[in-house]
Amino acid sequence: MRLLATSLAAILAGLAGTSTVSAWGFVAHRIVIDNAAATLPEPLAAFYRANQKLLSDAGIEPDSLLKDREGEKEKRRHYIDLDELSRPPFRDLPFDEERARALYGDDRVDHAGLLPWRILAVLDQLREGFRSRNWSRVISRSGWLSHYVADAYQPLHTTRNHDGQETCNLGVHAAFETEMIDRLRARYRVESAPLPSFTPEVIREPRRFLFGEIFDGYTLVARILQADTEAMAAVKNRRADYYDEMERAAGPLARRQLSRAAATTASLWYTVWFQAGRPAPPAAAVPREARP
Repeated sequence: MRLLATSLAAILAGLAGTSTVSAWGFVAHRIVIDNAAATLPEPLAAFYRANQKLLSDAGIEPDSLLKDREGEKEKRRHYIDLDELSRPPFRDLPFDEERARALYGDDRVDHAGLLPWRILAVLDQLREGFRSRNWSRVISRSGWLSHYVADAYQPLHTTRNHDGQETCNLGVHAAFETEMIDRLRARYRVESAPLPSFTPEVIREPRRFLFGEIFDGYTLVARILQADTEAMAAVKNRRADYYDEMERAAGPLARRQLSRAAATTASLWYTVWFQAGRPAPPAAAVPREARP
């Protein structure tokens, strides 16, 4: 099964280039939202609980509605290939988008991806939603924010070698972030993998914090590629199940990243709510935000 997936990935990559790369699978994105909402204090907890279905649906819209509507422009918002812009440990990489464009040029920045700046833009929209008490918008932007934050914790969204195409690991992207988790989803949910002693808190410098987390994710890329190499060797040498081997080697890393994504999501929701003056949200369902 993994060998067939690898062959298909090679064909698709040759036809479409890097733009075929997706994000965590829908299951993983819903898990991040569920885990984040489970950590919130009142009155936010009641509000998000009453709107769980809308919130969860909004969390997958960047991979569905927004990509359908905005195409390549939206795809660039889901990753940042740090090694297209700089070299580890990326000390010279500007955190400000305008400064990055001035340094590297628009084409290079757009090609490398816009993920951290997209998170900050949606964070601003969410803050304004809280301030204006536009609760439908709060739900939609909370879901979008969770999606992009989760992408920031997918290490393969931080490198140009995003599908292992440079290291004989072609196909690892979907294998790690979708198939492995979809098969063993119960191990990633909050009931079985809770966030230990976590309480959302105000993040004072979201920009610096987010870049720090993305830099940290880049350091994990080699471990994922090694897990794929070892899993493929186990398939060839002793006919092991690829996904069992991948989960054994890379599952703990995936759980760590998804848990951190949920923690950051909850803290960012809490941060902008706090900055907006802690408005009291309704403890009831709100209508779906009208889409242009």
